[in-house]
Amino acid sequence: MNLLHLVHTDENAHSRILCRLLQYPGSEQTYPFALLFVERFISVALAKKIKDCEQDPSFVLKIAAEENRIDVQLFMRGVAGIIVENKIEGAVDQPRQLERYIQRMQERGIKSPYIVYLTWNGIKTISPDSLSLEKQEKMLQTGHLVKLSYQFDLIPWLKEQILPQCPYGQQQLIAALEQYIEYLEFRSGLRPQDSAINQAVYRAFCEQFITEK
Repeated sequence: MNLLHLVHTDENAHSRILCRLLQYPGSEQTYPFALLFVERFISVALAKKIKDCEQDPSFVLKIAAEENRIDVQLFMRGVAGIIVENKIEGAVDQPRQLERYIQRMQERGIKSPYIVYLTWNGIKTISPDSLSLEKQEKMLQTGHLVKLSYQFDLIPWLKEQILPQCPYGQQQLIAALEQYIEYLEFRSGLRPQDSAINQAVYRAFCEQFITEK
């Protein structure tokens, strides 16, 4: 039984789950899952820079959820600022929302922060009221705006990279990831049993349609 099917999992809950996953610690105060996220979706060079700086105790990678109203953020002073805006449930963009988040990162010394705009299936677009079309285009060209979806990006990442990287013996982590992946696949209809059920429903509909004719 997957308890995620029984509780209300809103955008804040999904943000907290992603944040806790990125916060998973490796050896010597490193965050291997966060580095895999940056490497796969943002920049290999940035991931390497963060990894190199982690060896210096004066650099600390801070990963937080719902701080200063930002869903998830990764921040290393003078090195990187990444804003994850979670729109899995299609919440409406607020006026100047992303503009404000960028400004907050710049006030902390990050001249060109990255924005990850995370939706369910990639259909939802960023409102120009939240971030002007001109700035969106510029950030897309420089790689500082990344558009991701749970259905086509996060699920494969979790299955192909994160789950295989879980240390043997971390059964709670593995079980939690497996349940979360199953929950997301159920929502997207990617589970094999869902496909079989859909096919059975379709066949029954066709048979009923033919009988009625």
